[in-house]
Amino acid sequence: MAIGGIWRMFTEKLGNVRVDLSQPFSLREYISSHKIFELPWEPKVMNGYSENELRKRSLTSALARHVVHDFQKCSSTMATSMVSFLLLTKHRKGVSRGTLISTYEWLAMELRDRGRSVAFSGPSSTAVSHALQCLADLVTLVPQPIGSAPAKERVIPKLDPPNVVVFLHHFNQIVSTFLMESVI
Repeated sequence: MAIGGIWRMFTEKLGNVRVDLSQPFSLREYISSHKIFELPWEPKVMNGYSENELRKRSLTSALARHVVHDFQKCSSTMATSMVSFLLLTKHRKGVSRGTLISTYEWLAMELRDRGRSVAFSGPSSTAVSHALQCLADLVTLVPQPIGSAPAKERVIPKLDPPNVVVFLHHFNQIVSTFLMESVI
């Protein structure tokens, strides 16, 4: 079952791709700004690591945080990721299309307030419809009686394990935005 879910994840229609490149930086300048000084005397040994090794580890850790921060700032959040996030967190038991559109707008505002780019421009209803088309194999759309508004249509996520793996693939793009708040 899980292997089937992983296979479907690679063969799914994932929507459009937008590539943003971050501002380049010089690794040489970055390292020189965190210069590792050679000490003329024997460095102290702390927990089995010399002071020089500790400085190198500190530089590596700082560089990793810099790269991850830049990546997060320049990556755009796709509508499929936002809808997957909402279906796995707020609407696991299903939701009307109108409510999904409202919570999509709320999430887009929260992401923008935190400095994240939302890739889909235009009406939220169009973004949600596009995302539901991309996620068609993962959701059940339950039509309402004839004459009802389209906003009354129910969207119910299929939460069997292979589908959850695909939802989580999309979901992961947004988790990093709220990760620090959830830890603190």
